[in-house]
Amino acid sequence: MRVYYCLTVLLAASAIVAVPASAAITRLASDDRAAVLNQKFDVALTTSSIPKCVRDAFASTVGTKAFAMADPGQAFQSSAFSYNGKLPYYRLVFAGRSDKYYVIEALRGGTTPGSVVFLFTISAPKKDTTFVIHQVHGGVPHTGGALVFDSTPESAQLVWYASEQVTGGSLDSVRKAIQDDKMTDTGFDVTVPVTSDPSSPGNLSPMATINKAW
Repeated sequence: MRVYYCLTVLLAASAIVAVPASAAITRLASDDRAAVLNQKFDVALTTSSIPKCVRDAFASTVGTKAFAMADPGQAFQSSAFSYNGKLPYYRLVFAGRSDKYYVIEALRGGTTPGSVVFLFTISAPKKDTTFVIHQVHGGVPHTGGALVFDSTPESAQLVWYASEQVTGGSLDSVRKAIQDDKMTDTGFDVTVPVTSDPSSPGNLSPMATINKAW
């Protein structure tokens, strides 16, 4: 009986620790920082609004086979005590897009619940290009046009993520936390345990984890 009690206390203690005691932003490049603080972002509150390229990049970052994130207010694996392998490990707070950046603030569940901010760069495909063609037929010049389509899809790449001391809840709050250095971007793991990945079969135990160093 005493063993089970101690195990419960340890699990409860681990669930409280979301952010290292000394918060510090050390990996956010100056250009990326300026973009987050100053660029205009169109904010969205649904996961369906997140572009496919960002969804794929997010899944790769957290180590899941497919993108899985609950919308605001929906159920997710909010802690080790609410484990349900069919629920997402993350829940969206908000997302925002500028011309070249995409930011996501999300709640993280599991044994170390908290909130994380993810920043991606987006490379848009080149615009379709029109070429003017000049030809001569029988001494008579002719001018024609050709439209070349670029079918290259958008791509997204993770450039930074950080754990928050307090969930911002809005772009302005996230910006203030960055300005005040109230986040930490080292010493924590954003990877979803295999057993908590809804897209992974056989997710039976919430205790198995994958460690991914940042």
